[in-house]
Amino acid sequence: MTRKIFSTRYENLKTFIFYHDAESKFKLVVAKEDDPPIIVEQAITRAQAFRLMNTRP
Repeated sequence: MTRKIFSTRYENLKTFIFYHDAESKFKLVVAKEDDPPIIVEQAITRAQAFRLMNTRP
């Protein structure tokens, strides 16, 4: 099961971190709402995920 474990917003960008329990994988998603919408997905390590979650904008 994939679940969102973190999200933050800065101006018109949203950052999400998703965790897939069965595979123990983290995925970083950066999305922009403006035209044209931009979505960037990247697999990240557990350490990178927690570093991002603990970093304040």
